[in-house]
Amino acid sequence: MTERGVERAFVAVAVLLALPQVLILGSGALGLALSPGLALAFLTLAVAGAAACAWRWPAATPGGRAAPPPGGPAASETPAGANRRAGPPGRGATVAAWLAAGALLAWSGSVWMRLLVLALRRPPYDWDGLYYHLPALQGWVQAGRVTWLDQLPDLPFANGYPMAVETLGFLVHALTGSSRLVDGGNLLFWPLAALALAVLAGRLGLGGPWRWLPAGLLAGVPVLVGQSGTCYVDPAFSAAVMASFAAAALFSRDAGRHPVSRGLLLGACLGLMLGTKGLGAPFLLVTLPVAVLARLLAGGLSAWRRPLVGGLVALAAALAVGVYWYARNMIHTGNPLFPVELRLGERLLAAGYDMKGLLAANMPDWLASLPRAARPLVSWLQPDAPVTGYAPTSGLGYLWLAGGLPAALWALWRSRRRGGAPWRPAALLLGVMVLLLFLIQPAPWWGRFTVWLHGLGLPCLALAAAAAAGRARRPSSTTTAWAGRALASLLLVVYLGLAGVAVWEGETALAHAVREGRAPVPGGAYLSSRDYVFPDMRGAPGWDDCLSARRVARSDWSRLGTLLGGVLAMPLDARELSHLTRWPDANTLARLADEGVEWVVWDRLGAGETPPILVEAARERHRFAPAPDVDFTILRLR
Repeated sequence: MTERGVERAFVAVAVLLALPQVLILGSGALGLALSPGLALAFLTLAVAGAAACAWRWPAATPGGRAAPPPGGPAASETPAGANRRAGPPGRGATVAAWLAAGALLAWSGSVWMRLLVLALRRPPYDWDGLYYHLPALQGWVQAGRVTWLDQLPDLPFANGYPMAVETLGFLVHALTGSSRLVDGGNLLFWPLAALALAVLAGRLGLGGPWRWLPAGLLAGVPVLVGQSGTCYVDPAFSAAVMASFAAAALFSRDAGRHPVSRGLLLGACLGLMLGTKGLGAPFLLVTLPVAVLARLLAGGLSAWRRPLVGGLVALAAALAVGVYWYARNMIHTGNPLFPVELRLGERLLAAGYDMKGLLAANMPDWLASLPRAARPLVSWLQPDAPVTGYAPTSGLGYLWLAGGLPAALWALWRSRRRGGAPWRPAALLLGVMVLLLFLIQPAPWWGRFTVWLHGLGLPCLALAAAAAAGRARRPSSTTTAWAGRALASLLLVVYLGLAGVAVWEGETALAHAVREGRAPVPGGAYLSSRDYVFPDMRGAPGWDDCLSARRVARSDWSRLGTLLGGVLAMPLDARELSHLTRWPDANTLARLADEGVEWVVWDRLGAGETPPILVEAARERHRFAPAPDVDFTILRLR
């Protein structure tokens, strides 16, 4: 695939993920229900829009193609001459590189397929998914559209957090009527991450097989594999961040001639970042200005109009794709970052959760005792493979610590000289963006929040491998040259070994995910969400009837009660849920009767003692309190 072909594929996937956000959120804001027919129309529009944008993607700016990396492969292994001028001396290296890249791509593809099968087969188990991701999605299905959910007043995250991944899950459910892919949202973003890495590798001067090595190693990130089959959206967010890196690199190269197309692409990627996670807002405020500034520095400050136009187009596109969640929060609560507090320096502008405090509470004590600057590096040193979806440390894998990080430092060191390699501007831009984002990243020691670091590390690792391959086959006539060839050959062996370690880590993380929740017998089936979280509930009086009811009301949840809320949310269209205040009255009973509610789930630890009016109205009552932190009463109304 040519450089333009890779960029076109990247554009198509970015638009295919971004355009449904605009259509679904816009129609929901207008009060339109997402029927299967409308969902199919939206999908058709998204596919057509993606194809049109990719087809009309303008070619790169003449002269914008990067040259071979420093000390790297010959022309036959760079974008200018990949697979065209490969002479006999380089043919073996090129064939070997294609074999390695092809094998790694096939392996990463197989991991993706196995995760998809896992998402289809295994019910949701993860805490955050049951806590607020699934109740929000169930509420949209119940309402027929994406909207603010008044029945979830005790779950502020369900209404406040951006949910671009869940929006795509809502589209999948509208199209298929199935709830079996609620854990598959992250997998929709894997192609975006893979193509973003290929684009970034191309901007660093790599073509042919070298361009695809970073994408082939994507499944070697253990926390990415461990989380991709869950409702945790960190993999999707990291994919959107890496896509923003790639789009920013293309913007800085071409916005002087093509400000609108490059701005739209950058805006689509930034919008996905903005809509996937609340951290996308500060990340956008860093990435967009840096991209515009990079273009201004490359084209000269006097040629400021087109980069500025491109930046404004990018901002408008980003807001169109991802600002819905923040605008909705502002309308309902007065805080665009709800439920997180909004601060300007030390000044509190809007009350909410202290996110730094919440994240710090998850930090292991041994890590908290270390200096703040040392925590990320020490966390990276932890050999956490396999990792769980909520692993508090590591997770980036040896691929980052032993490969991507040193390769990035090498590439940035080689880029320090003005007028050096043609890929220098792209490397510096990527390095600056990653550094600034890492500085504002909350809990940078937590691997699942920083998977996007591989957007720098993997392309630089491929660049280093290409440089070593070029040096290893360079003719040698002096002792120094022979020593250089020997060192380059040794580095290639090290890189090959690192790829093997990455495969081992990815497979180990996948095996751990496949085992989770499976009955401990050969070929055992997966436990249901209820049996996984509340194993003592199986066979408890009344619960089977309660969970099979079409309409259920519930009280405020306690900490573990929120997980029962996730159980009640599945399947997404199985029942209608409503919320009861702590002080129900006769009007409440009348409302429940009008709604056809048969069962009430009362969480004593979340809402206090069961109100007498409900006890008197019940013809059947059962208490389930198998542990000090679990105390539910279910009541069957008359």
